[in-house]
Parts: sequence; C-alpha cells; structure tokens
Amino acid sequence: MVGVRIGVLRGGPFEGENHLMLQAFIITLREGVEAALIVGIVFAYLTKIGRSELKRTVFWALGAAVAASVAGAVVPGCSGAATSSRAG
Repeated sequence: MVGVRIGVLRGGPFEGENHLMLQAFIITLREGVEAALIVGIVFAYLTKIGRSELKRTVFWALGAAVAASVAGAVVPGCSGAATSSRAG
C-alpha cells in the first residue's frame, strides 16, 4: 500500500518543471507580501510622526525597486544567459 502511494506521488503534478515553477511562485509570493508589509509599516510610521510628505519619496523608491527587479529579470533572459546553463 505504501508503494502505491509513493508511485502516485512520483508521477504527480509536483514533479519536474512544474514543481520548480510552483516553488518559485510561492517564494515570489511570500517575498511580495513581505515587501508590501514593510512598505505599509513605513507609511504608517511616516503618518504617525507627521511626515506624510515623505510618502512620495517612498513611492519613488518603490517604483525604482520594481524597475530594477524587472530589469534584473529581463536582461539575463534577453541575453541568453538564463538558458546557457541548461544546455545539454
């Protein structure tokens, strides 16, 4: 009976490329939630100390971080660096 369950798990949806994509998605989602929490804390603190004018700076920094993240994902993909390690 245990052998049957192991066989089902080996051939299940959590094997190979799909499993790697699921892991990457979960990690990315967790990091996104963490970043949103930190930005929310910064906004709450700025409001609490009466420095709401600095929220615009936080928005600019957030936009710069998103742009850098997208550039960091696109540049290796366009240059072929992401697929060169998989050759073979």
